[in-house]
Amino acid sequence: MKIFLVDGSALLYRSHFAFAGRPLTTSQGEVTSAPFGFAQALAHLKDEEGADALVVALDAKGPTFRHELFPAYKAQRPPMPVDLASQIPRVRELVGALGVPLVELPGYEADDVLGTLARQLAPPHEVWIYSADKDFVPLVRPGVGILRPAARGGKDEYLDERAVTARYGLRPAQYLDALTLMGDQSDNVPGVPGVGEKTALGLVARHQSVARLLEDLDHAQELTPRLREALRASREQLPLTRRLLTIDTHAPVQLDVAAARLARGYPEAFLQLCRALEFYSLLERLPAQQASGPAAAAAGPDYRQVRSVDELRALLAELRAHTPWAIDTETTALDPLRAELVGISLAAQPGRAWYIPVAVADDHGAPGDLFGAASGERLPWAQVRSLLAPFLADARLPKVGQNLKYDQHVLHGHGAPLAGVEFDTMIASHLLAPERRQHGLDLLAGEVLRLPATPYKSLFDGLDTSDIRQVPLDRLTRYACEDADYALRLHAVFAPELVTEQLDHLMHDLEMPLSQVLLRMERHGVKLDVGLLETLSRELRAALARLTELAYAQAGEQFNLNSAKQLSVILFQKLGLKSARKTATGQSTDVDVLTKLAKEHPLPATLLEYRQLQKLLSTYAEALPKLLNPATGCLHTSFNQAVAATGRLSSSDPNLQNIPVRTELGRRIRAAFIPRDPGHLLLSADYSQIELRLMAHLSGDETLRAAFAAGEDVHARTAALVHGVALADVTPQMRRQAKVVNFGILYGMGARALAQQLEIPVRDAQAFIDGYFAKLPGVRRFIDETVELARREGEVRTILGRRRRLPELASQSPQQVALGERMAVNTPIQGSAADLIKAAMIRLDARIAREGLAAHLLLQVHDELIVEVEAGQRERVARAVKEEMEGVFALSVPLLVETSFGRNWAEAHA
Repeated sequence: MKIFLVDGSALLYRSHFAFAGRPLTTSQGEVTSAPFGFAQALAHLKDEEGADALVVALDAKGPTFRHELFPAYKAQRPPMPVDLASQIPRVRELVGALGVPLVELPGYEADDVLGTLARQLAPPHEVWIYSADKDFVPLVRPGVGILRPAARGGKDEYLDERAVTARYGLRPAQYLDALTLMGDQSDNVPGVPGVGEKTALGLVARHQSVARLLEDLDHAQELTPRLREALRASREQLPLTRRLLTIDTHAPVQLDVAAARLARGYPEAFLQLCRALEFYSLLERLPAQQASGPAAAAAGPDYRQVRSVDELRALLAELRAHTPWAIDTETTALDPLRAELVGISLAAQPGRAWYIPVAVADDHGAPGDLFGAASGERLPWAQVRSLLAPFLADARLPKVGQNLKYDQHVLHGHGAPLAGVEFDTMIASHLLAPERRQHGLDLLAGEVLRLPATPYKSLFDGLDTSDIRQVPLDRLTRYACEDADYALRLHAVFAPELVTEQLDHLMHDLEMPLSQVLLRMERHGVKLDVGLLETLSRELRAALARLTELAYAQAGEQFNLNSAKQLSVILFQKLGLKSARKTATGQSTDVDVLTKLAKEHPLPATLLEYRQLQKLLSTYAEALPKLLNPATGCLHTSFNQAVAATGRLSSSDPNLQNIPVRTELGRRIRAAFIPRDPGHLLLSADYSQIELRLMAHLSGDETLRAAFAAGEDVHARTAALVHGVALADVTPQMRRQAKVVNFGILYGMGARALAQQLEIPVRDAQAFIDGYFAKLPGVRRFIDETVELARREGEVRTILGRRRRLPELASQSPQQVALGERMAVNTPIQGSAADLIKAAMIRLDARIAREGLAAHLLLQVHDELIVEVEAGQRERVARAVKEEMEGVFALSVPLLVETSFGRNWAEAHA
């Protein structure tokens, strides 16, 4: 039997501090870093390391025999962090739910428990101690080894007798002598001053033991006078050090091995607890069909494959009596505009679903390659479409699903447009819990429905292909029906919850209508000037080559500019520059660090320019032409409604949100976005200072309101107020400072950050902020009241009621609380801006259709809409755009939209 003994106390701290920068929390605010680390480690030992049995040991409360021997033992250690202590009950629950014994022994440490069990169990069993603690090395012997958890990005390391000798040059038992010489600073155990691991290993290897070393002390030629004196001074204390560092293998503990044996699958109690703690990524990795207990024995769902056209007719007749329908498509690709339809799944009752496998005809109307013996079970798409398309197009039959925009693209491209789209479970999940890390169907099934989901990758188990068309139909039927069934069940849960949380109006009046606007935008696409991008690519490659040679000259040698490790050596060892920030692999060379170092040496500035040009080349200049759809010749980005916690739209494939706005190269990339033909222009419609206007509205600050009502330059007005000068006397430098503060206040900028950005002393920055709040007291009041409300309610809302929970405010970490306070202020403003532009898009799209305008919405980026307009209708469309965007919300300050035309995006945006 292969038994793993887990050093639970070490794992507890390791798991907690692995997420010290941003602790894991549930959507309800419970910190779960340590339980997640435990669950992940135990599942890893069970599934990947082949554990037959597991035992976890924790340090018991109170002093141990080592404290009696040495009262200063661990005296310098700080108490356990409050955040960590609060997670221990959950750790106990998880370990117990998995059926793993958890051992604590008063007066002894977890190390002693594990050492004793290792002695008792091997032989006859194969025992591995799961710990990174070097104190266990002396225990290694035949049948007992150590499994060291992987460092970040690495692999676990097995240490048996041979591996110990290879690594340390000593037998395992001799390593205790090396530990004795080193001592243990973390436990306040004294060693020989000045002796580290390298010296200790060398001394023991040469003299075989501490006892022999002390005997040879006066004759050992390799000892320096200082080391010899340190050993002589430590002679009396070394026996105590050895005793403190020796793991007691005769502690009063016994184990029933049968109780530690793991069940074949995962107990339902463990799975349920993982779902409750929202360990979605872990649940997704657990092997399928492993649940044990009563739930595993329950009757399965009724999932069926439609095998003939007659069966399809009967199915459609049955489904007419049940609404809504949940629908899902299986395809060959993630890009819906290039994907081939493989099948459609439908569900109208929980636990009951059908899968319609289809064979899409080729260009000659013949069935495509159907891959093997199962081909006869796939129905010709032309016949399926003739029966199914009228149902799909019937808006009176409501449809629900997960990420339905994708399915709409696919079905539209195959001649069966989907209408009646009423409810998207992915969008509903985002509305209910925007702080959720993911909104995928598998994870929602686990968290919300408490049902296991079949991982997509499991479809290909035992196959030598990743082509979904070659997956056995019985396996694919189960998978596809599950998707439709789970979407239907999620709709039944989410729909009433949206009503309860007063979010249903956002779902039905904003997000779902918007999804149809985005669908049309994505299908239309935007044309690119490929020649311009090719020219820009050549120029960027030449510029990168020049920068590379310049960097070599500044460094005094050639090196890989893309290697953080080599760059670190050049900057911090060779050039002697100082970086205050370290990473797990060394000193940081990120943008912030290089920006600071650029003041001391020219190389960091060169590297910053190199990185910027390289990103523009790889992300846009070279990448965009490769993303053109061969059928349309256009770029079709995807707009995402369920990503940003504030509700902002994002885009992917490609991401158009990050094209630099204020640089010449960014402008040239935008110049590659052009109308479809010379008879059209691009119209840019950009909200002017929308977030500051929303701040004025939400805060009620009379000064800000008056400035916007009068059409003044709000940054100049702010500068005049803070500096106590007339508006006409505001200098460009004053206005720049005021602009930074105006926007920085929205993001919780403090004096230190402001000082860094403006390159002024911190005291001057703080004085500026104090003056700002003195002249704009409504803003200060809004910030304070919003943070207090968020702390009391645990959430904030936008003008339209979009919600964001803020568990960070309940954290014991000052950094997390500060983050929560910033988000509390920023979310109502950014989230309201997101709602505003979404509503404007819906209104504008409807007006274009209603008035038959020769215009198409193309892109939405930040606060800007890009519209393709027939040149002859430019004034009419511009007026419509401005009216719809400015009239979308009734605020206490006027909304202002700036419009301009151009032959490309850059001209229009200018």
